[in-house]
Amino acid sequence: MVNEKLIEAIREKMAERGFNQKQTAQLIGISESRLSDILNGKRGINYEQTRRLYHNLHIDVGILLDDAICEA
Repeated sequence: MVNEKLIEAIREKMAERGFNQKQTAQLIGISESRLSDILNGKRGINYEQTRRLYHNLHIDVGILLDDAICEA
């Protein structure tokens, strides 16, 4: 499961940039359905997705680390 702070951060960054789910999924290298599952709290993210969220959407590293801790 993905923590609520990460879901909120992804949604905020999508809104700031005017990205839809398809554009955001392409940016972080996942399918649209995978992103939908993440945004609905059904799936977590892996290391590569974490890295891409940080580099491409500039999601705060503290939020990403909190998600990694929730997954452990």
